[in-house]
Amino acid sequence: MHCGTRVGVYGVLEPYPWLAAEGDTLRERVLDLALARADAPGPDEGEPRWRACDHGGDWSRASGELVWLRADVPEDVRHPRLPVQPMTRLLVAALGRAGALVLSGVRADLPLQITAGDATGELEDLRDWFALADPSASVGTTLVATGVRASRAEAERVRDALRERIAPAAEPHDVRGGGPGPDADRLRFHVRTREWSPEVAVWLVEAAGDALRATGHAVPVTLTASAP
Repeated sequence: MHCGTRVGVYGVLEPYPWLAAEGDTLRERVLDLALARADAPGPDEGEPRWRACDHGGDWSRASGELVWLRADVPEDVRHPRLPVQPMTRLLVAALGRAGALVLSGVRADLPLQITAGDATGELEDLRDWFALADPSASVGTTLVATGVRASRAEAERVRDALRERIAPAAEPHDVRGGGPGPDADRLRFHVRTREWSPEVAVWLVEAAGDALRATGHAVPVTLTASAP
């Protein structure tokens, strides 16, 4: 097992009035219940592709990382996609059970070096799904990849690879970083999407991870998708 996949959900949570008095104990109770539901085996399930190994968060601040989850992923059974989607869904479901969430971002620490295979078909399906949204709508989002050392030319190749995976449902307008300087290990993309939700954030993170793999950057990386 490789305990290196971590997902965090950022935003503001307004606890429901009947639960607000529980304070920090509410976070622990809700996360424990959510994890218990996730671990419940289905009738035809075999060995899971991931298993939660640690979790935490802070609901006391006005905004920030509300909850996070770290997972074990088998290194000997490689897949093209890491479990960002199910991990985020679990966290968002837990938050939704406790209060009203205003999402500001999703952050994922991804060991891209343990991935293998082709995710093209699945990413195309996701792109087509989000392309069903109103094309006249526009949301400015930011996608940041930390831990990637790339020249300016390589950074533009990553941007082009990202565009191939998300356009026309979303459009990366530019990329900053790469080359020498303070952002030598960071790439920042400005992306226009048609909507904003936890599912959109996960899609952007996964598409960026796949774009990095395709351009020769299969390294441990932190990807953050955020919106105002």
